[in-house]
Amino acid sequence: MKNIFKKNGRRILSAALCLLMVMAALPMSAFAWTSEEGVNCTSSFGDHYVGSDGSYYRSRDTMTVIIYDSDGNISTKTYASGTAKSKYLMTDSSGTHQVYCVESGVDFNTGNSYVSKNGNNSSYFRNLPMDAQFGIMMALMYGWHEGKSSPVAGTNTDDYAFATQTIIWEYQQQLRWGPSDLHSANGIAADMYYSTIQGRPAEKCYNWILAQMANHYTIPSFASRSQSGAATHTLKYNPDTKAYSLTLVDTNNTLADLKFSASGIKVTRNGNSYTFTSDKIGNTELVIGHHPAAPNPYVCWYCKGGDNYFWGYYCNDLAEAREKLNERYQSECRMPYNNPPAPKQRNGDDRER
Repeated sequence: MKNIFKKNGRRILSAALCLLMVMAALPMSAFAWTSEEGVNCTSSFGDHYVGSDGSYYRSRDTMTVIIYDSDGNISTKTYASGTAKSKYLMTDSSGTHQVYCVESGVDFNTGNSYVSKNGNNSSYFRNLPMDAQFGIMMALMYGWHEGKSSPVAGTNTDDYAFATQTIIWEYQQQLRWGPSDLHSANGIAADMYYSTIQGRPAEKCYNWILAQMANHYTIPSFASRSQSGAATHTLKYNPDTKAYSLTLVDTNNTLADLKFSASGIKVTRNGNSYTFTSDKIGNTELVIGHHPAAPNPYVCWYCKGGDNYFWGYYCNDLAEAREKLNERYQSECRMPYNNPPAPKQRNGDDRER
């Protein structure tokens, strides 16, 4: 056998890349007053939010909100408000901690009725739309939390914290699906919450948080946030290196260091270029053989273990053999065993209303 050409590969869905890149950056344990589940606490109201301009932050005079039932269905209610907003506090054995509300329009009960619950086990949080869950976690990551001062000059921690609360409510009320998207929904005005900080110091913090979230939301141009929207990228075999590789250029210039979970595949970055390499991808090897003295001098085989050739397709010229190899290759790409499921999104940690 004089010449053997090998082709072995499987599809890489860019959705698998982006999910790991985005979700792995969320520090779940920073989202609640405790990292433990089942901790009893005492809830209470704290001081009013006071902006660096010396004024209280207030809700609108008339509020319209959506309310979620235990199955995630929604209804709306309208009520008179206009009150100065107070901080929500939780006290346990470790002390008193300021927390956020994730149920706008639902009374905050003071007393001993709250028990910490992991977001993964909270039917309320899990029933929120996925974009709302992710947006709330992003707001908590870039917004105020204990021990963090405001990153915006001329503002205080109350400005920063109330801006964070505002964004959380916008996501929970389905008024926002992303950092740059604010819209009316379910009969609720888009600015139901934003109007309470517009022109106030908290607006600067609000814009700063959304800008950080927007940077986080930006993914490499070759990736997608969903498998259905993902392009297909194929690693190609290089006979000189005896490895499979593919280089993709990120025109969004995120300069993010990707984490890739597929077995045996490594990714390196040089500027905005990402190279994916592997010694072997998938479990199927296809080869083309050539013997000039044979009646049909070219053959396309399946191969196992590097020397076990079977299911040969014989033909008279190299072009036909390559066509058959490509046909079999495309068939292998569609096989379930060469397409493991995309990694599941991990959502939530301890949450408090």
